[in-house]
This record gives sequence, structure tokens and C-alpha cells, in this order.
Amino acid sequence: MKKFDFHIHLFPESIATKTVDHLSKLSGLTPFYEATTCGLLKHMSECKIDKSLLLPIATNEKQEKNVNDFAISLNGEGDKIVSFGSVYPFSENPIATLEYLVANNIKGIKLHPEYQEFEVDEKGLYPIYEFCQKNNLVVVFHCGKDLAFPNRCNCTPEKLKKVVKAFPYMRVVGAHLGGWKLWEEVLEHLCGLENLYLDTAFIASHISQTMFLKICEQHGIDKILFATDFPWSNGDKESSLIDSIGFSHEDLEKIYYKNAIELIGL
Repeated sequence: MKKFDFHIHLFPESIATKTVDHLSKLSGLTPFYEATTCGLLKHMSECKIDKSLLLPIATNEKQEKNVNDFAISLNGEGDKIVSFGSVYPFSENPIATLEYLVANNIKGIKLHPEYQEFEVDEKGLYPIYEFCQKNNLVVVFHCGKDLAFPNRCNCTPEKLKKVVKAFPYMRVVGAHLGGWKLWEEVLEHLCGLENLYLDTAFIASHISQTMFLKICEQHGIDKILFATDFPWSNGDKESSLIDSIGFSHEDLEKIYYKNAIELIGL
């Protein structure tokens, strides 16, 4: 069965070790692999993953160009890596960055409300959302809690719902099943929203089978995307939860591959 990992992170070799060491100190996590292209390809081979989606994050305006040029350079690499881009919401001209991404065949962006220090539903982000809606860019949000930021949560399911409702034609992906460790709120606020997808990154050890199945059933299998959060988890670990549920072969094909391909338009 083909697999598309919808949520991975990696960095240029020149900064990968330093960057991951810093992130490890913030989160307390130990990476499973080196967060480089070579490390990713090793992971994909060992865990039998066919394609992976890079989700870069620019945490300040100075990073934007380098982060996006690296993503663009990897987009379509060996028919194995697809890349989204990143926009720093408080840069001088975020719309120009989005236009640059569109011109370079990037099909979506990743926004991280904690690392980029914004509330997902604040009106200052609306011009970015409007551009993404108009230009058919997929928007992936980090959702729920984050181990590196234990005292804040800038993208709760309730806040994300406001954005999804305000931009009904913007295709949104709620990472970490729509709200890491806020599963009851996901059920209350997000399940059933038509233009929202949920990825499974980094949830296998943090959610019960019962709750995972309930969210999948109430939201719809067509809107669930297999993901790992490489290098912080791996394909075998995250697949173990999905495979334990007893989904039909058809549903597994959707979760693991078909939903992602259709969403991105590959």
C-alpha cells in the first residue's frame, strides 16, 4: 500500500544538527533520524513511505527567503519529496512572499502559531488567508498544544473553527488531528467542517484508539491524512495506531495516500 507522509521537517545539512539540537532542548524530544534529506530518505525506505511533504517554518522575516528557496529546491525531488513554503506573518510584505511561492509552483504553506507568535484567529492574518483562498493554496496549521510551549496554545480547535468558517473555500489542514491533546475540543468544534483536513502527525502515543476512531468517523475518512512529524516520530510508530483500528482496505488507501494526492493535486 502506498504511503504519503503529509508532515515532515528537515533542514540544510549545514544547519541541521544545530537546529535540531535547539529544538530538542525546547521540546525535550529526541529525533528518530537526522533531519536532513539523507535522513528522510533513509526513514522513507525503512518505513516504506513513497512520498513526504516538507513543512518549513520561517520564525522571522530574515529567514523567509532562505527557508523558501530550500523548500523550492526540494519540491519534486526524485518524485519523493513535495515541499510547501512558509510566510512570516509579520514581515514587511507577506503577500509578496506568497506570490513568490505561487510563481515557483508551491502548493501550500505551513503556519505555526507558537513559533511565529500569533493567534490563529487574529484579524491581522486575514489578508494571508484571503490570498491563500483566492490562489488555492493549502494552509497547514500547527494545532493544539506544543511541548516546546507548555504555557500557551495559540491554535485551539475553537479558534481554528473561526478561521475555517470565515474562509470556507480555503483548504485547511489541522496538524496533529486538529488539536494535539485537545481531542474533546476537536470533536466539539472541528469534526464535520467541510474544508478542513486533519493529519495524524505525532499522535500515536498520545491518543486512545477509541478517541482516534471517534474523530475519524465524525470528521470523515476522506479528510484524514497520514503524517509522522519526522524526525520527531517515524512511519512505523504512527502507522501502528492507524493499522490497529481495523479500517477497511479502501479507507486505509485514502488515509495513507489518496486523500493527500487529491488535496494537493498531484
